[in-house]
Amino acid sequence: MYDLRINSSTNRLVNRTSESVHRKSPMLLTNRRHRFIFIFLAGMEVAWFLPFVLTLAAAWRPAMMRMNAATTQALDNLLGAPPAALVLLFWLTLLGYMLAADLLNQRLILLPQRELVLLALTLLTMLGSIRLTLYPTASLGDLSWMGSAFGSVFNYTEGWRPELAMIIANAFLWWRVAMNSGRDLTFLSVGVSFRLGMLLALLGNGLLTGMAHQPAAQGVQYFWLFFGFGLAAIALVRIDDKAVVGDHSVGAILPWPRMGQILASVLAVLGLGAAATSIYNPTTIRTFLGWFAPLWAFIGAILLRMLAFLFWLISPLLEWFVAWMRDLLANAEFLQPQSQQPPADLSQQANQEFTSLAEMMSQWALLRYCMVTLVIVVAAAALWLFFVKTRQRQLTDEAEEMTAGEIDLGGNLLQRGLDRLRDWAALWGRFGLSNQLLAAISIQNIYANLSRVARQRGYPRPLNQPPDQYLPMLTLAFPAQGERLARITNAYMRVHYGDLPVDEGELTQLRSDYQQILDAPENGEA
Repeated sequence: MYDLRINSSTNRLVNRTSESVHRKSPMLLTNRRHRFIFIFLAGMEVAWFLPFVLTLAAAWRPAMMRMNAATTQALDNLLGAPPAALVLLFWLTLLGYMLAADLLNQRLILLPQRELVLLALTLLTMLGSIRLTLYPTASLGDLSWMGSAFGSVFNYTEGWRPELAMIIANAFLWWRVAMNSGRDLTFLSVGVSFRLGMLLALLGNGLLTGMAHQPAAQGVQYFWLFFGFGLAAIALVRIDDKAVVGDHSVGAILPWPRMGQILASVLAVLGLGAAATSIYNPTTIRTFLGWFAPLWAFIGAILLRMLAFLFWLISPLLEWFVAWMRDLLANAEFLQPQSQQPPADLSQQANQEFTSLAEMMSQWALLRYCMVTLVIVVAAAALWLFFVKTRQRQLTDEAEEMTAGEIDLGGNLLQRGLDRLRDWAALWGRFGLSNQLLAAISIQNIYANLSRVARQRGYPRPLNQPPDQYLPMLTLAFPAQGERLARITNAYMRVHYGDLPVDEGELTQLRSDYQQILDAPENGEA
């Protein structure tokens, strides 16, 4: 019974540790397996998003064609590009945005500087994409395109412009960066994203071929690309779940041959699917059903005779019902409604002309500018909240210091107290009111104090780094103490991410290790 309890506790610890590592990991600046998961997820999202962009561009095409010749040609080249080329362009753009967000996270830029920098990057990338794609021949000193870009936002009543489409596309890409920053790389989470993306891909490609009147082959190519990226991402996430083999393990680095096997398997599945579509199509199905035409004719004749026999059985009942309804209607008296003329004032009101909101927008420039500004402010606030929410989640995951530092009278004192009570409540739920609860709190205090001293010595713990990956930095902060630091780190992860208890003898050893680490000189010399 005790061994079973230890094994189940170990499994829960491994799962929670894995989830914590996933939650704190960056998107691209991480290990090879997680990096490729984010790369394939980015390709999957681009593949289902592009059909919506092309459908919107096709709907706005008549208004967009009133541009100058160079911009019109650039727009035609962009819309006429092959699906693989467009997916590659947007995919690399999204990866560049994700890399920029990772670099900002590594620089430890705190609120609100990080969010301000990200909003500035969003604006610069919007303007840069407009300049490179729609005005490639403009000289460096020619800034007239910026007036056209801002005019497409505020003077939308004059017709839709391609600049607005580029702004919307870049806003979507940055929104996906904000949503993917710090997301859980679990099999369930990625599987839900894949299923939702498949529904969006079906809808987007249906709109592309139905409303935008694009060839069906184009929609099929986007769908194949979505499935390729999605299957690769799901395979890597499944491998990632199975890679955690022990306590505090984040899995071995994905070998390149294994990556080649995954890509080859995905290509094989897509190839088999493409081969199946050449057989399972309307023409083949009609041919197959035509082979059984005599059988269908025989079954149809039998069913027709059975239906005629059924009507023959119930015809007396139907005739009685019709006669009964005829007698009922003949004896019924109905009140004829009196015709009334509408009041004169209502008739006059009906003849009055009302100004629509669209006419007011086109005639009143101030109202139009105010409404567009309001929309921009709301969109910027939403993007800000996405980044702030991600940052707060990372700070919450990182905030593991269980002892207070210097006492202050600011508003953070109450928040720290609530956080401490919440952590203690979580520990109480795992260990109950026992000596193990006190041991868990002591170990959390020991690790928090070591992290605080290491930060004072110039080795802070990055916000997106789990404790086991922070151990080399602790070793630099406390030289020649690697073995003791490893014991404290492992014990901390056991009580913080799992429910494995620490006995009294181990706690005594950890307290001794902690005291010897603090008493040791900073340069590591005896």
